[in-house]
Amino acid sequence: MAQVQLFKKVGKYTDKDGKEKTSTRFYVKCNDTLVPVEVPYFEGKDGERDYQYSNRKAVLTAFADNLPDKDKPEDKPNSAPETTSN
Repeated sequence: MAQVQLFKKVGKYTDKDGKEKTSTRFYVKCNDTLVPVEVPYFEGKDGERDYQYSNRKAVLTAFADNLPDKDKPEDKPNSAPETTSN
């Protein structure tokens, strides 16, 4: 049976006006595969605003766990650097 988990990653970015903003990215992990998920913005007729966008994003945010940091490979002090021969 496949195990499915919902994760979020919160980050910061600077917009075109120089203001710092917060972004949230969502991922679904299915067994060992991490799949990015985007919350769509549905623009209505005549440019009408999507009033449910923030609600959809809030639901994902509430149920998502923080995405753990990637495991960094440990340096092997006893290993020699790779060399190539010609």
